[in-house]
Amino acid sequence: MNSFNLTSGNQPKAVRRLGLVGLTASAALAAAALSAAGNPAIPVAPTAQAPTIETPTLQAPAVGAPKPTAPAMPTAPAMPTTPETVPGTSAPGTSVPGTSIPPTSPAMPEAQTPDSPMTPQTAAATGTITEVAAASDTFTTLVAALTEAELTEVLQGQGPFTVFAPTNAAFEALPAGTVEELMKPENRETLVKLLKYHVVAGAYPSSQLEAGDLTSVEGSTITVTTADGSVKVNDVTVLQPDIMATNGVIHAIDQVMLPPSP
Repeated sequence: MNSFNLTSGNQPKAVRRLGLVGLTASAALAAAALSAAGNPAIPVAPTAQAPTIETPTLQAPAVGAPKPTAPAMPTAPAMPTTPETVPGTSAPGTSVPGTSIPPTSPAMPEAQTPDSPMTPQTAAATGTITEVAAASDTFTTLVAALTEAELTEVLQGQGPFTVFAPTNAAFEALPAGTVEELMKPENRETLVKLLKYHVVAGAYPSSQLEAGDLTSVEGSTITVTTADGSVKVNDVTVLQPDIMATNGVIHAIDQVMLPPSP
């Protein structure tokens, strides 16, 4: 067998090229090693990382989702209604600048003095003298006496009449048992005479009562006196004048008048 001589003259060109490449690589490695030995590597400082700030992601509401509504504000309580006031006046509890409103005091009842007798109640209804007297609680005894004396129809006539009417208190002031005796049938003539003495033909309101004498239906005279705006008949006080009726007038008196003895 022939041996292959690897001398430089017998080596093909490709082999020679490979050798050159190898030498070149070796030289490069050697140069790198020398460089590393002469210049040690400087450690690289670690790079500081900036802290990551997490930003909250705003999510857009889904299409069609209901929008959140703000909570309802509480409703203020209704203020009390202020009563209407007339222009130029102030509402209750207020005052107009520059003026003062004194507090209103409850009305006090009128005091009754011993010298001022109480005014008798008068009838609210209208009608004849008999009807007006019958409608009043002040003249119940008088009406009973007129009925017993059969004079109610007379005082329902055309008239006119003026009646000086004794109140119930006036009859009660008579001696005990007097009224009961007068109501008896056997004493009717006396009762009629007594009642007629309180009646005058004609209408005499207080404005026409003058001092002087009036003739009663009974036939005797009644003396009228006036003083300080008050009227008296035979010294009997007229408590309530001018109780008007369709056929005359009634004057309430505080005593029963007795006709003169024959």
